[in-house]
Order: sequence, then structure tokens, then C-alpha cells
Amino acid sequence: MDRRHGIRITRALIALPVAMAALVLLAPGASAHPLGNFTTNSFSGLFVEPDAVTVRLVVDSAEIPTVQQFPAPAEVSAKQATDYAAEECSQLQPGLELSLDGDPTPLSVDSSDLEFLPGQAGLSTMRLTCTLHTTDDIETVGHTLEYVDQNSLDRTGWREITATSDGVDLADSTVDTDSPSDELTSYPKDLLSSPLDDKSASMRVVPGEGTTATEQSENSDSSDAGFFGGLSESFTDLVDARELSLGFAVFAFLLSMVLGALHAFAPGHGKTLMAAYLLGQRNSLRQVSIIGLTVTLTHTAGVLVLGLVLSSVALTAPDTLYAWLGLASGILLVGIGVALLRQARRRAADPPAHEPVLELVGSSAGQVQAKAHATAEQHVHVHPHDHDHPHDHDHPHDHDHPHDHDTTRQPEHGVTHSHGWGGSHTHPPPATSARSMIAVGFTGGMVPSPSALIVLIGGIQVGRAWFGVLLVLAYGIGMALALIGTGLALAYARDHIERWASARRRKAGRPSVVLKLARALPTATAALVVIVGVGVALRSALIL
Repeated sequence: MDRRHGIRITRALIALPVAMAALVLLAPGASAHPLGNFTTNSFSGLFVEPDAVTVRLVVDSAEIPTVQQFPAPAEVSAKQATDYAAEECSQLQPGLELSLDGDPTPLSVDSSDLEFLPGQAGLSTMRLTCTLHTTDDIETVGHTLEYVDQNSLDRTGWREITATSDGVDLADSTVDTDSPSDELTSYPKDLLSSPLDDKSASMRVVPGEGTTATEQSENSDSSDAGFFGGLSESFTDLVDARELSLGFAVFAFLLSMVLGALHAFAPGHGKTLMAAYLLGQRNSLRQVSIIGLTVTLTHTAGVLVLGLVLSSVALTAPDTLYAWLGLASGILLVGIGVALLRQARRRAADPPAHEPVLELVGSSAGQVQAKAHATAEQHVHVHPHDHDHPHDHDHPHDHDHPHDHDTTRQPEHGVTHSHGWGGSHTHPPPATSARSMIAVGFTGGMVPSPSALIVLIGGIQVGRAWFGVLLVLAYGIGMALALIGTGLALAYARDHIERWASARRRKAGRPSVVLKLARALPTATAALVVIVGVGVALRSALIL
């Protein structure tokens, strides 16, 4: 390698941990539904008149909340849908608080409607519409109108409030007249990562002609799910194929493996963190395989258990369960990172990795045995080697000095001794414990992929539970193969860089920048694990 190659490697070593942190902490998670398959989203449209206020409440439930309420929406009769809508709107009405100058103004339900819409993996989403109006004769002009929606505050989702009027104007309104989501029918892409969270509205009602909503622009379409979102949709659509043959089942299994492998690199899922761990540790094929297998088993088991629970038990807030899993995952990551930092500090306190080269040099006083170390100091040991017989001999060449090494302070990396008479041996690096590898794999797989969960539940609902389990298993296998391949590739690249840097160091007589960076990787990646763990825990805690 020339100097330019060394510069490129140096830049890569600096950029890689930073890029991994950005992918895990900053990128949004991939999901088939624009706002996630667990979300419950609400819209309140206020329409103010001189003597009345009307509220149009819309609740958009994603696939998981819908299947919990209606496991088989296709079998719901028109009467059942009507009765459910009326009852649900009546239950939501007390949570809608309307007041004029602080005095409560009662609302009553005028009409209700329930509609099922196609979702992912053969599942449905649910859209509930409630129309409410004030029951008393009121005078709105010259008063301050306040509105609060206390419903579903514990659920993750989009919350939006708008206000329009007829015959009066609205001054100092805290909400817009236009609906960015077109009443929860088309979520704007630029707001998906930070959805609206309007829980209340306030405005002064003054004389005027009225304010109306403007026509919706065409750029508020969220149908483009992006690359990783498109992969999730492709995966969830497999279980709902109309014709299921052996050939299609094999194709779906293989495609699920490919999608699972790509999912391992998707931002926002935490699997990218495994690359950071593997880069900073010295792992063999067996060790990397343990991590990949643990991730697969944990992820698959989590999907199966959570899928069965959600299909049989009506949890009030399944998204909260995901948040708790994320919090636990973040705490475990912090613990693993701290342990890795301690391990890196202990290794840094040991003598640095060295590459001894022993040569026999004849002299009148005896022979000098020189040991070249990878430290800044050079040590020369003189051993008397007087004998009467010629130096050429066939018997073993025994030395007076002991050849044993101090086992209490092993260097971090494997050490190979090259002797002038042809013998060589290598000290293997300290092995990563199986417990720590399993812990890393468990942490990486303990939060199930929403897409895999949707596939399993979708398979159960369409009578293909076995097919859903098969696809989830293939998905996990693909993840494992991707993680194992990535780990081995990173290990090969790291070792190749270190060998090249060590050769340059011997030639230049001092450690290169690349070698210093390579040796700092265990500490850097351990710190990255801690930072990512804190970020994951905080992000999950904000949802709880």
C-alpha cells in the first residue's frame, strides 16, 4: 500500500464509528404504516359559528389496534359496525372538553361512523368518525374558546386540531385552519419523524365573515415509503398472497431471508450497533456465529411470543410494551458498553502488542540475542553462549534463558515470535466470553421488528399461521447471515489494516497514525455502545 491508501484507511477508521452512531441515533425507524403499525391517531376539527360549535373527531387506528378490536373485520356486519361506532363515540365524548371563558360547554354526539380500510399483510386499519355539537344556546362572539382532547394520551400517534368558522372570525388561534394530513388520510412525509401533537386549542371569537380551510396541496403524500420502508412492505405483502403454492412458498422463504439481511442494516433498528461491537473486538467465526445466532433466536422468539399475545389478549397499549422493551435494551447496551470500556482499559494497561524478532549474531564475546519490541524502547539482552564444538549441529538449540512469558499480562493482540532458526509461535488474544457475546446478541434482537410481527399476525388472521412463522424464521436467518458476514468482513479488514500498519511501523521505526487508531478501536467502539444505549433508553423513556 502507498501513502494515499494509508490516508484513505485513516479516514475510514475515523468516519466508521461516527457513521454508525448517526445511523442508530438519528435515523428514523422503518415501518410499513406511515406512523407505525401500533399507532392511534386523532384529528379534531372545530367549526365555530355565532351560536354553536361543532367538533368533527376522527380516530385512525393502525393494524395492531384494529386487530385487537376486530380480529376479523370482514365478518363485521353493518349493524355491528354502527353499534360499535355509536358506543365508542359516546365513550370518547367525556374526554373532549370545550369551554367559553373557562366555563364548560357540554357536547353531545350527533352522528358516528366506522370504516375499515386495507392495511399491511392482509390486515385492516380502522377509521372512526364522530360528529359532536354544543347542546346549549351559546354566544361565541366576544369570548375565548378553549378545547382539550384528553383521549388516548397514553398512545403513540399523530394528534391534530384545526379550527374554521362561519359568521365569525378567530383571533389569536393556537391552531391552523388547514389540516396537514387532510384529516388523517394523507400524512405529510416531512412530518413523519416528528408528528403533530396537538392536545389543546385556544382562540378569541370576534365579529367577522368567517375563516375556511384552503385547498390541500399535493405534496403531502406519504405513499413513498423510501427504500427500507419499501422492503418492509414487500415483506408484509408476502403472507397475503392469494395463491399459495410450493414454488411460491420457497420463493417467499428465500426473499424473506434477503429482506431480513437488508433489515440488519436498516437505520433505527439497533442491528447496526452489532457492527460497532464486532469491529472493536477480536472475534473468530465461532464467536461471530454465536452473536448472529443469538440475535436470530431472540428476535424470532420475541416476534412469536408478542404476536401470540397481541392476537389473544387485548393489551390497552401495545406500543407502550415496545417502549419498555426499548428501554430495557438501552439499559443493557449501557451495561455492555461499560463492561467493554473496563476491558479496554485493562488491555491498555498491559504491555502493547509486540512483534519480537530474534536473531543470532556471532561475536568474539558470545552471541547477542536482540529482541525488537513494538514499544518505543529497544531492549538488547546479552546471553553468554560459549561452547567448544562447532556452531553447526543437529541437536536442539537450547538457551540458558527461560522461554516462558508472563501470563499475567498478556498483550491485547495475538503475538507471533519469529526466530532466526525457523521456529515460531503465536499467543492468541484473550477470548471474548460467551456470556458477553450472548448478551450482545440478546440485546440486538430483543426488540422485535414491527414488520415481522405484522407478518405473523397477518398469517394468523388469514389462516396461514404456519406460513407466517416460516417467513419470520427466514427473516431471522437472513439477519443472522448478514451479521455473521459483516462481522467476518470487519475482522478481516481490521486485521489486514493492522498488519499493514505494523509493517509500516517496523520500517519507519515508530507507530503510524493508522496503527494508533486501530489500537484505539476497542475503547472507541465501547464508548459508542454506551452512547447508543443512552440514546435508545432516552428515546424509549420519552414514549412512556
